[in-house]
Amino acid sequence: MASVSVRQASADDNLDVMSVKRAAIQDGADERYSAEQVAAWTPGTEELHDYEAALEDEGFLVLVAEIGSAVVGFAILDLDSGALLALYIQPGQRGTGIGSTLLGHVETSASMNGADTVALLASHNAVGFYERHGYERVETVEREIGGETMPFVSMEKGL
Repeated sequence: MASVSVRQASADDNLDVMSVKRAAIQDGADERYSAEQVAAWTPGTEELHDYEAALEDEGFLVLVAEIGSAVVGFAILDLDSGALLALYIQPGQRGTGIGSTLLGHVETSASMNGADTVALLASHNAVGFYERHGYERVETVEREIGGETMPFVSMEKGL
């Protein structure tokens, strides 16, 4: 694997982050999500505002993973609650350790900010990844995204 670095994200990363999320959702959604659900879940330009708001709010940690100068993944942690709100990896980089590296940074940051657990909602295709990192299933939940109801798995890990 090429050397990956993790750093705090900046506003200059916004298009790269949205590109990673878009590609990860479109490539990673398995047969449990319909084409309509994938389309609703795929970020549009309106999601840039949410990303920029998270960058400006000290209650959130936004990290990007890079190989060279290319953003290949990102994560968003709510520091107040210890909730992992997003972790996406460029499809061609899955299985290379980038997700594990980002998750390690997230867990360390959550712990340093006083969290006892990290909680998240995992898409069905990501459940195995989180289970391999010690997360346990809590329950299946449904979220409405873009007018589509979608199943996710609530998971958590004690720190």
